[in-house]
Amino acid sequence: MHLPKLTFGILSLAAVSAYAQPGWVISQASQSVPGRPAAAPALETTASPSVQADSAPASAPSSAGSSSKPKHSSSSGSSSGGAGKSSVDKSPPPMMTSPEPFQLTLSAGWNSKYEFKHFDQIYIATAVGDSSDSIWQLKAQAQYDNFGFGVTFIQSLEEHKTRFAPNDGKDYYQEIILGANYTAALAPDLDASVGYNLSLFPNEGFLNGSVQGEAQLRLRYTGIEHFQPSIAYSNIHGDVAFLGDWIEARVDSPWVLHHNGDFEVGFNLSAEVAYDLKLNTNRSNGFAGVVLRAAVPVKVSKNVVITLSGNYGWDIEDKNHSALESQLDFWGGATVSYRF
Repeated sequence: MHLPKLTFGILSLAAVSAYAQPGWVISQASQSVPGRPAAAPALETTASPSVQADSAPASAPSSAGSSSKPKHSSSSGSSSGGAGKSSVDKSPPPMMTSPEPFQLTLSAGWNSKYEFKHFDQIYIATAVGDSSDSIWQLKAQAQYDNFGFGVTFIQSLEEHKTRFAPNDGKDYYQEIILGANYTAALAPDLDASVGYNLSLFPNEGFLNGSVQGEAQLRLRYTGIEHFQPSIAYSNIHGDVAFLGDWIEARVDSPWVLHHNGDFEVGFNLSAEVAYDLKLNTNRSNGFAGVVLRAAVPVKVSKNVVITLSGNYGWDIEDKNHSALESQLDFWGGATVSYRF
């Protein structure tokens, strides 16, 4: 799939004009794109660095699990609406969490391809000769302090023949994902997230089972501005066809392009490489592939965020994933989120 020229234009603008790093960009860029959510994401925050610097007292206690640690106040002075440099030019306390202890977010999104663990999920679940497909999804996510809870519904846009029961006719690929996670600070610049996703498949014919679980542990270093490496280990289990272990190394580079009151435009560029420990039990261990991701979250009001995403993925060792003819190439998506 080729992304629209408008999307490429936005991503190009982001690469040359970014200037600062807000806490909410990581969460929006990595969690608001369509597809199965990470089992152990970084803790979400809502306050931008400028808001944090203006509102947080110097003696505020540190707290575990903030999704990023801004190095300085970062309001833009380019707008005519009076959003100049912060009146309190000081860094917020390390590891400070969002001012709101409880957050509830509802989102709806579309993605041109459903990628899970570097597989084209729709393709590998359908009968031979059936095509890949785009998906739409609805998600509700709640967060209380360092705990996160979510429910996600995913469905293909078209009906397909199931892979393991191809004679039963066509049906929509569907998933219901229930998730929970917890994030804690191990050190001032190192946090750990542990999470679990339970995926339910209404039509067992797609993956030859109805339940798939993913337990994940993620470690993330936040001490370098605009460069946040993480490593995650996943164990995928259940009664479906594709089970095993997975290791993912990832680097996120979050920025903010523009800030004016409640309006903000962010950018996150990330790269990840994965090692497949027999996730597909018919293949040998090996590097699964590399995926480059770019996301542009636009905070249009205090409660509404629109996220555009573009991705490109390719295999490293053909023997692992290319045999399934599930090359990822280009895909993109869009999500609208409302945070209460």
